[in-house]
Order: sequence, then structure tokens, then C-alpha cells
Amino acid sequence: MKKIINLLPTGEQKFLGYQRLYGFLRAFVFWSAASYVLLIGGLAYWRSSLAKNLDNVGYQIQLVKGVIQKQDNEQIKTKIQQDNNIISDYNSLAAGNLSWSRILEGFAQLVPGDVIITTFNASAKTGKIDISGVAANRDSEAVTLRNNLASSPLFKNVNLPFENLQKATNVNFNYTFYLSDSILKPSDITNQPAKTK
Repeated sequence: MKKIINLLPTGEQKFLGYQRLYGFLRAFVFWSAASYVLLIGGLAYWRSSLAKNLDNVGYQIQLVKGVIQKQDNEQIKTKIQQDNNIISDYNSLAAGNLSWSRILEGFAQLVPGDVIITTFNASAKTGKIDISGVAANRDSEAVTLRNNLASSPLFKNVNLPFENLQKATNVNFNYTFYLSDSILKPSDITNQPAKTK
């Protein structure tokens, strides 16, 4: 076994020891600084890459939102268009048809209390109305009902068949009459007042 004997004086030995320690410290500081620089550089690169990816993800999210909004808007537009079509169809249908509720209401006001209407047949195309019923007496049926119908602005050409006048009481009757020309024009229906007796 070899034994190394240091013949340098003690002061020199300490100096050499300090020099070695200084060399180690300098290498440690250098490698620490280099590692720190590499770590900072890696973190900076990772941060910039992450920011770029986040921007890309944000852009993708905006694209997806745009597509979803466009689809939602298209669905809403389609629904609104369907609703508008239904309303337009209804308005066209309502404009082209008679207001039967108003006509029936006007007719009901013309019927005397002792007269019962058993059938009411009407044609919107021709304006022809056929009614039948029973009256308590001839005057109610033949005179009052016919006069009420003839004087109403809703109706015209009231036909009173002679067979309606044969019995004095419990009279079965049949009438044929027509809607007035102004009622057959749908736009004028709401402007025609019902005349009551």
C-alpha cells in the first residue's frame, strides 16, 4: 500500500485545498446556471407551445360555437317559417270562407221563440240555405219568421211555399233563401250588421 506524504508546508496545503474547493464550487455554479438556463428555456418553450395550443383550441371552440349557432339559427328559422306558413294558410282560408258563426248568430236572432228549427243546410258556394222546422202557429212561422228573414241584410229571396200555410197550429215548414251578395264576399262579412226583430 502506497502512502502519499505531502511535504508542502501547512499554509500551502490549505491554499491547495481552497483551490480545489473553489474549482468544485465554480463547476457547481456553472452547471447549476446551465441547468437553470435550460430549465427556463424549456419552460418558456412549453409555455409558448401551450399558449399556441390554447389559441388553437379557442379557435376550434369558436368554430364549433359558430356551427352550433348556425344549426340552432337554421332550426329556429325553419320553425318560424313553418309557423308563418301555417298562419298564412289560415289567413288565406279565413279570407276565402264565410263567417258562419256570425251568419248563424244573425239567423238565430231572427227566429221567433215559438219556432223550432230542425234542419239548417247551407252552401258557401251558392249561398243557398234550406231550413225546416216546426212553428206553434201559422202566424209565427209564415208571417213573423219570413218577414224577419226578408228584412235582414244577411239574406235575400226568401221563398214561402204554400204548403207551409195549410195548417193553423203545429205547422211543419220548409224555407229556401239565399245569403245576400255582400255576405258572399268574405271581406264584407265583418262589416254587415245583423238585423234583429
